Amino acid sequence: MVTAPSKTVERLSRYRRWLEQKVAVGVTNVYSHQLAEVTGGTAAQVRRDLLEVGCSGNYRKGYGARQLSASMGEFLDHPNYARVVLMGVGNLGRALVSYFAGRRLNLRIVAAFDANPELADQVLHGCPCYDLTRVDDVVLETGARLGILAVPVGEAQKAADALVAAGVQGILNFAPAVVEVPDHVYVENIDMTMALEKVACFARLVGQKPDNDEGRNMMTDEVESILQKHPGAKRDSLIAILQEIQESQGYLPREALVRVGRHLKLPLSKLFGVATFYNQFRFQPKGRFHVMLCRGTACHVKGSAKVLETVMKHLKIEPGKTSRDRLFSLEVVACMGACALSPVVCINEQFHAKVSPAKVLKLLDECRQQAQAATVAEKK
Repeated sequence: MVTAPSKTVERLSRYRRWLEQKVAVGVTNVYSHQLAEVTGGTAAQVRRDLLEVGCSGNYRKGYGARQLSASMGEFLDHPNYARVVLMGVGNLGRALVSYFAGRRLNLRIVAAFDANPELADQVLHGCPCYDLTRVDDVVLETGARLGILAVPVGEAQKAADALVAAGVQGILNFAPAVVEVPDHVYVENIDMTMALEKVACFARLVGQKPDNDEGRNMMTDEVESILQKHPGAKRDSLIAILQEIQESQGYLPREALVRVGRHLKLPLSKLFGVATFYNQFRFQPKGRFHVMLCRGTACHVKGSAKVLETVMKHLKIEPGKTSRDRLFSLEVVACMGACALSPVVCINEQFHAKVSPAKVLKLLDECRQQAQAATVAEKK
């Protein structure tokens, strides 16, 4: 019975695919640091993962590649859970059938179902197609315990119900809908829209550049100086390096992340994955007025949530962002250590106590007036 965390199972699957490629070209032994590069993790993480499958390596020889792959197969695979049925034979369904056809013996789509009667009794890449009325019979005949949903959103729950009633115990859901199933049925949702929106968001973030060549050159020199203090660094040093860069630059510029990735031999996507996990990191430079709002317990009880909502609505920015005019940036912190003064707001390191929505609006207006006055003075 698999009792490992889902993330561990995901990593084991990726390790095995990589191992199969290496075994195919004659590699006999592999090491934990090589497997760590597959997932962007650490050697220590790999060793913990491999203990789940009962494997321990040798410092000099590492792990036997073929034996390790076989051990992962014993952990991940089971003959009773190799057969899969597909609900929906539209463009996505056809692509899935084509992808899995003859690719892996441990996972095979053995039948497909669709509401279109013209598809009944057809064979698609070796996979027979049936009418939806045949779900119970075909699942029983094939012994399939896994199902894939590739149907329109309006048909997702009905299709899931049909699979569950037929005895399917695991569902991979490509439909953009949350389906309700009994506790004994496992569902993995693949939200392609969310994934593409995430790509679009990060593409926008990594596309940001310094305003001028002088600023870019200065930033590059400072980042190189930081990296030189970490020769031969590995992924374990990533957080410390990012903290130093942000302290130096005020945020994490794209060029800096590219250089860090090269230094640590990590993909840019992995760096963003780590950096976005921690609220302390920023991907935009601070505004002229950096607003920090405390959301600690004392401040929360005294109404900091409404203060934050007021600031966000007034400045039209989310925490971690900078306004378009670069006048304001907003940061939310766990605690400022000034609970007796809650709710607390800090603007450019100046603390303001017992802040209400009305008071914070007044503070922001004062900042804006100060900036306008400075602009007028500069023109003179």
